[in-house]
Amino acid sequence: MMSLQSKLSLLRKQAKLSTGKELSTASELSKDKTILAQIKRTRSTRIEKSCTSFSETDLAAHLGAEVISEGLLLKTKELSLDKILGLDDDGDFYVADKGINFLGEEVNTGQLVFMDTETTGLSGGSGTMVCLLGMARIDFSRRVLTVRQYFLSRFSGEKAMLAHAKNFLHADDVLVTYNGKSFDTPLLANRYRLSNSDCPFTPLRHIDLLHPTRRAFQKKWRDCRLNTAEKKLLGFFRKDDLPGSEAPWVWTEWVRFGIHQRVKDVMKHNYFDLVSLAGLLPKITSVYQKPQSHNADLLSVARWYESRAHYNEAQQLLEDNRQILDDDGLRTLAWCYRRQQQWSPALGIWVFLSKKGCRESIENIAKYYEHRQKDYESALSVTEMLPEKNKNDSAYCKRKERLQRKMAECCSLHT
Repeated sequence: MMSLQSKLSLLRKQAKLSTGKELSTASELSKDKTILAQIKRTRSTRIEKSCTSFSETDLAAHLGAEVISEGLLLKTKELSLDKILGLDDDGDFYVADKGINFLGEEVNTGQLVFMDTETTGLSGGSGTMVCLLGMARIDFSRRVLTVRQYFLSRFSGEKAMLAHAKNFLHADDVLVTYNGKSFDTPLLANRYRLSNSDCPFTPLRHIDLLHPTRRAFQKKWRDCRLNTAEKKLLGFFRKDDLPGSEAPWVWTEWVRFGIHQRVKDVMKHNYFDLVSLAGLLPKITSVYQKPQSHNADLLSVARWYESRAHYNEAQQLLEDNRQILDDDGLRTLAWCYRRQQQWSPALGIWVFLSKKGCRESIENIAKYYEHRQKDYESALSVTEMLPEKNKNDSAYCKRKERLQRKMAECCSLHT
């Protein structure tokens, strides 16, 4: 069996180093071992100093937090509503505890809970824990957003964190997150399940701002991450922000080695996420009311309303912007008219599009004459307007045969 030294020597020869010289195996190996030993001693000393010199209480003081249970810290911070980004253009959205209309749904602003998490991993499996849980409410009496951040300083603090979160929430609260339906709430539900407790987040009404943001801007922006939405809609550019993807490593550094320097950056990142949620909620509401003012995708917004059976909102939005609609937008508007049984304006659009050879519009006109007017001759005449390339498919043949049969039946009745 080859020794480690022999294997390294063989690998160096096979590498054919650019110097063209074979390394002195013994001397190089000795240097490598010396360097590795120095690195290990330095790292060991750094870790040892961190572990022995910085306690949980010290971390709480460093973060401006308090130890509320073994392994759990709480930091509370308030921000004036007047300073929250995005409110300048959104009137009295947060002026009082009141009912508002958010994309066709009635929501009480006093029941809003903004929530964001940082985790020990990004996979979301059963081994992933929430190491930082941030939640915020609006205090209308003092016009402030109150942010509460629960930081897990030890594994043993998870049970207390879950209990505090349950006590913080009310049954009629409305949860506001960004991608929370896919990541945050399923992860929290899993942690509550493993602790043999009911998850208080699961039954709450949930507004996930990622979905309406993506619907309105996925064709306009490079991506729809929260950081991008902040820049585009709120004009907020974070400085020296720690990416959320680094939070698991920062938490691991603290728990294993007591390295605390970057924990404050994780707390700041989470805090900005929560403040951004409070700013984006009224901004997204404004986007869906006036999409053109925010350079949103008008047709996607209208189809979003349509997909949720808010046909009046979709129709009004398209009518207000009819002068800039393309053929696809006109087809959607005609569909809204059809849903509302407003046949005259729908027919006007179909006739206009049929002159451009739009098969869907021609078929809709034929259906209108056949089923609404019972005018089978006109329906057949319109069906014959289809381009030659479409006259060989089964749908065309079946419609033509059916109309001819109905016309024959009508003739036999009259004779």
